[in-house]
Amino acid sequence: GKGGKRAAKAIARSPPPEIDCSPVLPRVRAGFMVGDGAGMGKGRVLAGLILENAIRGRRKHVWISTSNDLRLDAERDLRDIGCDLPVIALYKEPYGSLSKTYHEGV
Repeated sequence: GKGGKRAAKAIARSPPPEIDCSPVLPRVRAGFMVGDGAGMGKGRVLAGLILENAIRGRRKHVWISTSNDLRLDAERDLRDIGCDLPVIALYKEPYGSLSKTYHEGV
């Protein structure tokens, strides 16, 4: 919707990734976990984090869900905020092929 497009524009106006706004922190990979009750917007929070990172040039993300229904909800949340990264269902992929096949995605 309009809110997602406005957020994407605001993120796009933020400093580019080569400008380190926090020189005290080392550059390391990090994870993020959201835990709360049903219907609290966890999916939208994660979708927003993925969209922000995608805009900053980080094109590979991991979102772990416990069921196929939750995967479909994740796809919906990403689509609704305007994130166009492909969603890969790992259970459909053979072991060891992802790094060769996919250069971006969730």
